[in-house]
Amino acid sequence: MEYCYIFLGSSLDISQSPSLTIDKDGEILAPLKARNIVELVELHQNRQTILVVPCECVSIYHLKLPNLSYNKAKTAIEFALEPLLPQSIANVHLTYVYDKTSQEYTVVVIDKRKLKAIIDQILAFKLHINNLVIDAVLLNTHEALYTDKRLIINTPAFQGVIPKNFETLYEENLSNLKYFTTEELPDFLNKQASLEVTMLDVDPKIWLGKKLLSVIPLNLCHGEFSISLPRQSMINYYYLMFALLPLWLISYFSFNLVMLHQENTKIIELDQKITTYYKQLFPNAGAVLNPKFRVEQLVKKYQQNTSPFWQILKELSSLPINLKTMNYNHNTLTISFSLQEFSQLEKYKQQLSKAGLQVKQIEATQQGKSINAKLGLSA
Repeated sequence: MEYCYIFLGSSLDISQSPSLTIDKDGEILAPLKARNIVELVELHQNRQTILVVPCECVSIYHLKLPNLSYNKAKTAIEFALEPLLPQSIANVHLTYVYDKTSQEYTVVVIDKRKLKAIIDQILAFKLHINNLVIDAVLLNTHEALYTDKRLIINTPAFQGVIPKNFETLYEENLSNLKYFTTEELPDFLNKQASLEVTMLDVDPKIWLGKKLLSVIPLNLCHGEFSISLPRQSMINYYYLMFALLPLWLISYFSFNLVMLHQENTKIIELDQKITTYYKQLFPNAGAVLNPKFRVEQLVKKYQQNTSPFWQILKELSSLPINLKTMNYNHNTLTISFSLQEFSQLEKYKQQLSKAGLQVKQIEATQQGKSINAKLGLSA
C-alpha cells in the first residue's frame, strides 16, 4: 500500500501545497516538495491520498459526555457547543469521536465555508481524496511540534496551535510536554525548565506523514461534506458500460439464436409426431392437411349424415325422469325408468309426441308403490 500526503498551508490552496508519497514501511517514494496540479494528479493516482489541514482553521473541543448513539451524541454535542461558539451551530461542520479512556468526546469544528472551499478545489482538480485530517490530532497526548514558527500541542486541556502573543495564557499547558522540532525553540519556551526536546532529522511534515501510518485520525469529510467525484465516477461508469456493451450484445444474440434453434427443433419434432398421428388417422391421405380443416370436414360430414339419436336424446333430456337403462338400436332409443303414477307416464308420452317423436309403450307394470315403464322412441 502506498500513500500520498498533501499538506495544506494557511491559504488552503491545494495548488501551492507541498506533497509526498510514502509506502507502508515509511520509505519515502516521492520527496516532499510543491507540485503543480498536473504533477499532483499524476502523483496521487492509485494511492491512498490524505489531505492534511492546518489546525488554525478549526477549533478542537473536549466534552465530558457519556457514550451515546450517533443521533443522540450529535444533539448533545450541538447543545453543549452552542454557547461556546462565536457563530451559529448551523454554520459549522462537526466531526467527533468518543475516547473510552478519558470518557469524553473530541470534537473538531470547522466553518462550512472553509470546508466547502477545500472540497470545491478537490472536485475541480479531480483529486481522489480518501481522508481530510487535522495536523494537531496526529500528535499523541503530551506531544508538541514546533514548525514554521507554529507551536502545535496536544494536551488534555488544549489541542491545537498556541496563538502568537498569547503564549503566557497557555504556560500551564506547555510544561511536561515532549517537543519535536527542526528549528530553534522560541524564547517563551526556553524559559520553561527542563524541556524534553527531540530534534528531528527530517522535515516535520515527513514526520507527521509517518505518524499517519500508525494512527486513525478523524476524517472531516462525512455527511453533507463527503468527498465524491460524481462526474468522474459517471464517466468511469460509461466507459465500463461501453466496454461491456459488445459482450452484452454477443451474449444477447447468442442466447436468442440458441433459443430459436431449440424452438425450431421442437417444431420439427412436433411436425413429425403430427405427421405420424395424421397418417394413422387418415391412411389414405396424400398430404398432411391442417387438423382444424380435417375436423371441420368430419363435423360437416357428421351433421349431414347424423342419426336421430341426438335429437331423441335432446327431447328426452327435458323430462324429469330417472333412467334405469338406455339402449339405442336401429334408430330407436329404448329407455326404462320408474315413476309414481300412470298419469305421469301419459303426460311424458304426450310431451314426447308433441316434440315430433314416435313413442311406443313397451311395458308399464306396477311394483310396490312405483311403476316400472319402458318406452321406445324414434324420430
